[in-house]
Amino acid sequence: MDDIDHLELTPSLLAFYRSKINELENDQTTSLLDRLKHVEMSAQERNALERELLEYEDDLDQTQQDIDHLRNALVRERRAVIQLVEENAQLRGHPPSHAKSDCRTLWRV
Repeated sequence: MDDIDHLELTPSLLAFYRSKINELENDQTTSLLDRLKHVEMSAQERNALERELLEYEDDLDQTQQDIDHLRNALVRERRAVIQLVEENAQLRGHPPSHAKSDCRTLWRV
């Protein structure tokens, strides 16, 4: 270590150290730019994924609403069928309890 303390700074040695400093600064700048590009790409990917997620959530909400509408329509149709089965049973002269047992099987489907 004592040799370094007594080392004379010649113009060529000074130029060497300046070139090494410039090289390290360039490497560091390149590294930082590469990381910055990576972060930017990650942010863009995240934004794209968030937009896609929102679209999926909207689709899911719409599908849920469609399912609810179909369930309601199915309930209305089953009630209409039950009413028709009961009317049919009355027209045939069957007791109402027989028609109700037929109607219960409709709800199991």
